[in-house]
Amino acid sequence: MARRRLAAPAQRFALFAAVQVAVVLLALGYGCQMASAGHATAEQRLASALNSTLTAKGPIVVTITEDIVLTQALPYMSGSHSIVIKGACGSRKCVVDGAGKYGIFSSYGRKLTIKDLILRNAGEGAVSSKTDLRLTRVVLTGNRGTAVTVANGWNVWHIGDCHFENNDGSALVLSTSGSGKVVGTTFRSNRAGGNGGAVLIDARADSYVFDHVTLDSNTAGKSGGGIFIEGLYAPYPERMKVLISGCKFTKNVAKGGPGGALAVGSYLEARICRTSIAGGGNTAKGGKGNDVALVSSDFQKLPTAVSFCPKKGLSLFVVPVPKIPMVEHPIARENCAVC
Repeated sequence: MARRRLAAPAQRFALFAAVQVAVVLLALGYGCQMASAGHATAEQRLASALNSTLTAKGPIVVTITEDIVLTQALPYMSGSHSIVIKGACGSRKCVVDGAGKYGIFSSYGRKLTIKDLILRNAGEGAVSSKTDLRLTRVVLTGNRGTAVTVANGWNVWHIGDCHFENNDGSALVLSTSGSGKVVGTTFRSNRAGGNGGAVLIDARADSYVFDHVTLDSNTAGKSGGGIFIEGLYAPYPERMKVLISGCKFTKNVAKGGPGGALAVGSYLEARICRTSIAGGGNTAKGGKGNDVALVSSDFQKLPTAVSFCPKKGLSLFVVPVPKIPMVEHPIARENCAVC
């Protein structure tokens, strides 16, 4: 009997502890998905990991091992340490689906790396980065409000072996002053109501590189069916430099302006090297630069300049410039020495 009397308080304590654990787990639950009081869903575990970025004492690695369909927006990532989000679903890529309502990953911090994932159906952009960004082997499809945006300050970026398809609102928007590269990546059937059906650059940076990138069947409501690049004025003695090398532009459309494949704006120097554009079925409004258009020029004796290697057969439009002091005419030339 004495032994049984001693066991009763212990049993009551165990029951109390179990209830407390259940309450804590429910309190940490994210959204409405909860298989049981002791088992958080994949969405909840992801949300909890992203919430921890602000107070983390070191770099964070988040591994996703199953598909996730969001029921609420994920937490905003911030903090002073790098964040890596990667998929690990065996022979296939894990999916994070915005359910047509929610943005997926948003960050403001030191560095964000995302790899081996499919990010789809975001309602407010799949990746919004105000930090250094690296995307590797990521598929972005069916997203609205742009697929990827890199903005703010001097953040650098690198996009490699990725695939952007069927996104609305320019697939990739760059408004950062940091340099970056897009390598071995495909942009297909993306749409924008304004400039830049696949890629829109509106920034001032030292350099941008597009290396072995395919742009196919993208559409802009205005100019630059594939890519639109506009440099921002800055009181520097040199223009922003853009290299487009080993790329392929096919069937891109600029519905409302010039530059079916590529439109180049102010304050920059572009080199287009060993790139397939001519004869690729790109089209622009009124035939003005079905392939390439120089749509504006510079002031302060820094005219927009584009060098081609080769230039043969290119449908090129150069915007007329009024004869006004301080306004320089854009320069388009065949110059393989720069390649």
